[in-house]
Amino acid sequence: MDRIFAASTKRPFLYCCIALAISALLINVLTHDKPFNTKANEAYFYSQTGRPAKAEELYLSLIRDHSTDLDLQRNYVLNHYTLPAIVSQNTFGNVYRNDASMISFFNELKGSVEHAKADIGYYCSGLIRAEQGNYREAVAEFSHVQNTNMKYLNNTYGNALFQLDSAAKAEKLFRKEIELGGYLTGAYENLAYALVKEKKFNSFDSLIKTPAAKQYITPRAMRSGFYAAHQPLLYIATLFTGFFSKITWWGAIAAFLIMAGWIMYLRRLDFSGNEKWTRITLVTGMGILAALLGLSLYDFMHTTLHFNLNGHFINDSLYCVFAIGAIEELVKFIPVLLLLWFTKAIREPYDYIKFASLSAIGFAFAENMEYFHTGNEHIIHGRALSASVYHMFNSSIIAYGLLLNRYRWKKNPVVIFLLFYLLAAFTHGFYDFWLVSRSTAGYAFLTMILLFASIHFWNVMLNNALSNSDLDREKLKPTQESLKAFLLFTLTGVLIFEFVSEGLLYGPTAANYALYTSVKGGTYLLVFISIRLSAFHIKKGEWHPLTKFISTSRSSYVPIDGSYAVITDLPAATTPITFLPNTGTIERSILLFNQPGWILVKLENEFADEQFNGSYIVIRPGDTSALFQVGGEYTVSIFAIPNTALIDQLSGYEKFVFVGWAIIHLSAQPDHSAVSR
Repeated sequence: MDRIFAASTKRPFLYCCIALAISALLINVLTHDKPFNTKANEAYFYSQTGRPAKAEELYLSLIRDHSTDLDLQRNYVLNHYTLPAIVSQNTFGNVYRNDASMISFFNELKGSVEHAKADIGYYCSGLIRAEQGNYREAVAEFSHVQNTNMKYLNNTYGNALFQLDSAAKAEKLFRKEIELGGYLTGAYENLAYALVKEKKFNSFDSLIKTPAAKQYITPRAMRSGFYAAHQPLLYIATLFTGFFSKITWWGAIAAFLIMAGWIMYLRRLDFSGNEKWTRITLVTGMGILAALLGLSLYDFMHTTLHFNLNGHFINDSLYCVFAIGAIEELVKFIPVLLLLWFTKAIREPYDYIKFASLSAIGFAFAENMEYFHTGNEHIIHGRALSASVYHMFNSSIIAYGLLLNRYRWKKNPVVIFLLFYLLAAFTHGFYDFWLVSRSTAGYAFLTMILLFASIHFWNVMLNNALSNSDLDREKLKPTQESLKAFLLFTLTGVLIFEFVSEGLLYGPTAANYALYTSVKGGTYLLVFISIRLSAFHIKKGEWHPLTKFISTSRSSYVPIDGSYAVITDLPAATTPITFLPNTGTIERSILLFNQPGWILVKLENEFADEQFNGSYIVIRPGDTSALFQVGGEYTVSIFAIPNTALIDQLSGYEKFVFVGWAIIHLSAQPDHSAVSR
């Protein structure tokens, strides 16, 4: 921990803490909590603003005294299933969500002699089964409700039948819910889906034109109907209008801040010369449009192939990889493919990852615009730290495969693209699987493990791409410390924006809770991202394996190429090397035997040998983790290069011969004083 919070990290981290403290003070002084008329309203407020545990406490204090309050009991069930399956951990193990006591309570109501209580017991028991994905059991519970005009019943009952492929029966129940003036928000929406599934497109058109229905049917349901009815113009129009339907000012600003922060980071890494803003805007914009194309492919999956999540392990794992992962990684990479095919914008290895990440962050912006609706402000910082980073990482997997093929492997690019595309689809789907499938409830922590690993791998990809790009040393201004500070300030700024928006919208209590949970659960990730994605060890021509951990103690660039070297025998050498002492010039770092850390040296005083190149040698530090710097002195192993080897194409398989160990001293200027024969 001391190493992570080094002096270079502590100061910007302290500034971030001060900014958070000032924001907290202002929000708590200048804003006030909104009053609630009833505890039920307060509980519902907490459930809608990301505090389900607090809502659960209030509901538990109310349900027994208000057992005939249908809205209260229904909201209690729905809120309960927003709690994670594992709510906490202690020294004795996991503490699981208490489903049993809730089920027991409604079983008690089912046995009541009062019909109103018994009906609520059966209805909520059915709702519980539906939330668990047990739709047949849900139908059995709903069938026992005597008051068939009960609000919510026909909609929830119909939805369970719809999930069991009984769309015709479901349609009748949805229409009844509407006729009774019950839960119209759900009934109109579900009726639209039922009509589409039954291919009653004329009825669907009549429904969406009904004035009473328009406010309840979402763009997604309308899009589904237009897709199934083969109405492309209406479908495309709804695709675009639907994108803006749920946007709020707070959500739009938050999504833009996240996108802008990561764009600036990628631009600061462009040591070969800052990319033009026109091209950055173009690629990011194409990434945003790619999200709309992704929605179309999802419609194909759902409406044409009838491929959806259903809570079963095998189905959901396949869906996450071949629907979510395959669709999103394909559409995100289309802008990069267009650049490769029609422009010369991709000139360096880093360009591959840069443009792939720009497209990905545009895609993430579109996703965030959808997620950041009213009541969801508490997820803003999480999307900045996790989803946005993971989108960039997955797109970079494909980009990294293509750049490796172009600069190292020289294989069939189509095959390489397909292999790395499938890998990206798998890693994306594997990440989402543990979050969205009911079959993996309680295992969402695995996504955090994968996220930390992905940040490490992305760091190495970036490092290798930068090491093999044509860097302009005059532009190597962002040091490790400045990049680290930039990430800390940017990501903390997003967190402050989330806190302020919560405070202004919902009051200081909600904001303080959101800040507490964010700091408690996200501080380490924020610091880890800031440190790991600013740690670079850039050496010209070097390729680190992805398992290489780039030390955070190293500077962002190691400028030893072109420096001068004085090479002498070890003081206690029993067999001196014949061509030492000598001087030379560091030519470049090279990859030999598929391992980094080798350095090519051009000797000033050549040696004569029929078998070996007398003008060059290869050296490697005895401590392979050592960082060569001008002014330093190091113990190195020396290898002679066969005469048959091509200096510009060394691979390590040319039968290099170990000569011995020596001492090398690096300097910026020639130093012949240390050389004497």
